[in-house]
Amino acid sequence: MTFRKFYLVFIVAFIGFNSLRAQTITWSEVEPGIWKGVVGKPEDFDLLKASGAKPLHQSLQQMPTSSFPLPEAEIAAKVTDGKTYLRFPLEKNEQLFGFGLNFQTVFQRGKVLTLHVDNYAGKDNGRTHAPTPFYVSSKGYGVFINAARYITVYAGTAVRRDSKTPPQIQDRNMDKSWSSHPYSDAVEMLIPAAGAEIYVFAGPTALDAVSRYNLLNGGGCLPPRWGLGFT
Repeated sequence: MTFRKFYLVFIVAFIGFNSLRAQTITWSEVEPGIWKGVVGKPEDFDLLKASGAKPLHQSLQQMPTSSFPLPEAEIAAKVTDGKTYLRFPLEKNEQLFGFGLNFQTVFQRGKVLTLHVDNYAGKDNGRTHAPTPFYVSSKGYGVFINAARYITVYAGTAVRRDSKTPPQIQDRNMDKSWSSHPYSDAVEMLIPAAGAEIYVFAGPTALDAVSRYNLLNGGGCLPPRWGLGFT
């Protein structure tokens, strides 16, 4: 085995050794089609409390019923060194939308985002006027992280040796088929806090998931076209 190949095997094995070990997440249906899960010890100050949002229960009761939209066993969480790591499954033909205000892009899969309130610097990298830890899948569900922290999101970019579809071990110096963007089967998030609340919104369509998210946060009207400019 050459040194280069040994080095690649070591890196992949190291990633697998330090991979997420799924902790027990107890899910409770707080509204029709909306489930809440708690990981670690969430902070007292969070986004929902800060907003003062009051769910519109009557409108949520009128939404279509649905089952939990993700395989629970494949949602992994780990709390270590005061940080919370989350992992959500992602299918190969699945596209992601959301994460707050974006000026240039709609599709978010394959990006690394740092959700950080900041002046927009010309790139949709999470640093914008209105970052939001909420994403919607083309599979018709949504995920919201109720944590008032700068969150790093790996939206289908991270790969793990212990995943259902582990990356192929390749020598990038010798193998012409080597890619710097191997297929990733998960959305991973890093939250610099010792816990967080997770909300999962069922569909059956992406619009239904967004509607549930909107109603959980007190509802609201669609902004006028001039309010969003040419966007």
